[in-house]
Amino acid sequence: MQGYQGYGDVVARQGGAPQVEPGGYACLIAAVEDGSAEPNPYIGLTLNPIDPKTNKYMVTDREELSDPERSWRHTYRFFIGEYGGGGIDWGRMKALTDAVEQTTQNKGFSYDGTKDGAEQTLVGKFVGCVFKRVGYVRKSGKHAGEYTEAIQLGGVTTADKARSGDYPPKWAEPRGVRTEEEKAAAAPRAPQVTPPPVAPPAPDLAEEDIPF
Repeated sequence: MQGYQGYGDVVARQGGAPQVEPGGYACLIAAVEDGSAEPNPYIGLTLNPIDPKTNKYMVTDREELSDPERSWRHTYRFFIGEYGGGGIDWGRMKALTDAVEQTTQNKGFSYDGTKDGAEQTLVGKFVGCVFKRVGYVRKSGKHAGEYTEAIQLGGVTTADKARSGDYPPKWAEPRGVRTEEEKAAAAPRAPQVTPPPVAPPAPDLAEEDIPF
């Protein structure tokens, strides 16, 4: 993304393999996608979360994280657009880079947001990510109109705070998720088929009734 000469003075501001469950995780940033020129600007973070139970990476196939054909499974969008459109909200970008800078495991890292392509220096760093479950109805494609659920990035913080749960609860709160009753009520129902009429039983004819 294009550098911003006033980046040093920006005030940070927050506003999306085995699928992670909602909650906070320490994550390794394996790759960064520049979506800053999109209508709704974002930074795509390809993440390898650390399982808090085993303290091991959840994505064991490291090559999958660098393969564009498969890495999308582990890529989450951190939206950096201004509210209502109008370009980049540098405060949201600063929230992301501050979280990386302040993560203990990245000791000595300093993000220079004045340089073009600086977002690529986030690769190989750790960050705290809070995930939430969202439900929505697809708007396009062959599954348009169908309800689905996904995990999105709800906020970023330091790795230690994410692991300890020290973040705003709303970051992990579900959004638009239907209850089981709502899913059942909205599920398409099979059309009612009228069974064909049943023919009356053939008469029980005596042998003398056979006309041959």
